Parts: sequence; structure tokens; C-alpha cells
Amino acid sequence: MPTLFIWPPGAGNVTRETAEANAHYVKGPYRFEILEGARNFSFQMQPDSTTQLLLEHLPEHAKLASLRLYEPDRKLETWHGKIEKHV
Repeated sequence: MPTLFIWPPGAGNVTRETAEANAHYVKGPYRFEILEGARNFSFQMQPDSTTQLLLEHLPEHAKLASLRLYEPDRKLETWHGKIEKHV
């Protein structure tokens, strides 16, 4: 699944090392962006920068993501237990 990790270095709850380590747990394209000057709630603090990153990322991977998400026979694991995906 294409993943965009937007890290606000001023948040203090996630170190850069931890944020960068997320790449090891993602299958598929991975993009790590640092939102300089942001703290927690980066979407609210820097909406223009965050929106720009999303506008770049989403169209680039829209086809790939939709192909992987559309699997009507696949059973999904959720915290509710197993559910069947219906389209």
C-alpha cells in the first residue's frame, strides 16, 4: 500500500529515528516527509503544506491503491473480528 508519512519534528512524541523506521514495515511505495516547524496536529497547524503533500501523493498512487483495495473475495481482519468485504 502506498504510504506517505508526514512527520512533525516538534511533536516530541515520535523521534526522527522512530519515524524513519516505519519504512521497514511498509510494503509498497513509501515517502517520508518532514513538516518543518510543525508540532502535534500538523494538519491543523500547517494545512497548506500538508494538503500539498497529499495532493502530490494521492494521484501518483491512486491506481495502485485502488487495485489493491478492490478484492471483493478477501476477508479483512479488523478489531471487530473477521468481516467479509462487500462491494
